[in-house]
Amino acid sequence: MPGFIVSMGTKFIAKSVRDKAKFELDKVKPINHVDKAFIPILFGHGKDDDFILPTHSEELHEKYAGDKNYISFEGDHNSNRPQFFNDSVVIFFINSLQVHSIVPQDKKEFENPPSTVPDFDGNNGFDFEDDFSNQYNGGFGQDVTEEDMIRMAMEESMKISGADNTENVE
Repeated sequence: MPGFIVSMGTKFIAKSVRDKAKFELDKVKPINHVDKAFIPILFGHGKDDDFILPTHSEELHEKYAGDKNYISFEGDHNSNRPQFFNDSVVIFFINSLQVHSIVPQDKKEFENPPSTVPDFDGNNGFDFEDDFSNQYNGGFGQDVTEEDMIRMAMEESMKISGADNTENVE
């Protein structure tokens, strides 16, 4: 893209962040805070990325205080991610969110996309009033994709931890 388009886009995003989130995007310096972070994290970076240099991720990874992993792969900022990296992300979510009990163990269970996604409730994770309840004891069956599981695991993890979505940025 021509530089002036990128510049205009960046200014638009910065203004939107300033108006909605009430902070200046160019003043956010993750490197100044990452040594206080401890939530598990997976860093991934394309070796040929010239928009955000790999050294940025490497420095963040080096200084990060919590459990961490760094994966580099061929490609640039906008390249499709290789399958091994996508698999690593899924494994990271499963391990970090501790959702082993709700993850199907049989690969063929991923082959057909769902027509509906089950609802979680606050008590036990699943709304047993819907038609999903009869699938729970035997696994997810063929109704839930990997993407659905990741989304559900993230939602459930946030309910369990009592996390809210508000964060202060310095």
